[in-house]
This record gives sequence, C-alpha cells and structure tokens, in this order.
Amino acid sequence: MKKNITIVLFLISLSLNSQSLFNSYEKGKITFKDGKEASGLIKISGDKIKFKKTKDDEKVKYSHKELKKIKFRFGDEFIYKTNGKSILLLNREVKGKLNLYSYEIQSPAVYTPNGMMGIGNSHTVYMIGKENSDFVEKIHHNPKNKKFKKILSRYVSDCNTFLKKIIQ
Repeated sequence: MKKNITIVLFLISLSLNSQSLFNSYEKGKITFKDGKEASGLIKISGDKIKFKKTKDDEKVKYSHKELKKIKFRFGDEFIYKTNGKSILLLNREVKGKLNLYSYEIQSPAVYTPNGMMGIGNSHTVYMIGKENSDFVEKIHHNPKNKKFKKILSRYVSDCNTFLKKIIQ
C-alpha cells in the first residue's frame, strides 16, 4: 500500500510539472530591446529564453540583455523588469497605466522521514509597476497588511477615490 501511494504521488508530481511553458517549445514572438521582433518557437529555461524559427532549426539562447519581452500565441506576455535587486521575467496580468505582473514560485516534492514523497507546491507572487517603467515592486498578498497599502498608495496617489478605499 505504501508503494502504491508513493507511485501515485510521484505520477501526480510529474503530471503537474509537465504542464508548463518551461518544458516545451510554444509558438510566440520575441521582442528585442531595439524593437525588432521574431516569431517562432519559444521555451523559457531558467533565466534563458530558447528560440527557434522552426521546429528543425537550431536553438538560439537569449537573456534579458538582448530581449525586452516574449508573447506566446495563447496570450501570455512575459516582460523583463527589475525590483532594484535583480532582473525578473514576469507575466503581465493586467496592462494599463498601472500594470500587474506575476511569477510562480515552485517548491519541489520532498521525501518525508518515513520514505513517502510529499507533493511540492507553488504560489503566485504579484508585482506592480507603472506603465513605462522598468521598476516593479512586490505587493503583499494580504490587502489588510500595512505594507500592501503603503506600496499601492504610492502608485495610486493621483486617484483619491481608489486611495480612500484601500486605506480604510
């Protein structure tokens, strides 16, 4: 019975990890820092972007030094931004004067002391940034938190109605 549970958990873990942009090439478009664009097959691999014009072409690796953004055919748009400490590849969730970005943090499956494998988990981290800025800030996941209100109030100071609602 113990073996069966371990096998089932292992298969679930494999299934969850295989359904990602990070495991296969997907159709999309890359935008270079100079504004030029190229369409083809894209794979996000760690801090590198692998790109091929066609399935049979050789892959070319790019980083934040050459690219500005990546857009996949199904709509996900990833943009390089900085939080002041590092450069992040973020998924743009909402586009406007104020943009909402996100990235996933995944923890791997681990083995417990009795030999069972625990399922890894993931959670979403949200970042906020102004329209034509490369700088983003992490926003706290709890809207009642003072830090959440402080960061958000910096970005919406020109919208008194919204500001009053979040400071209440």
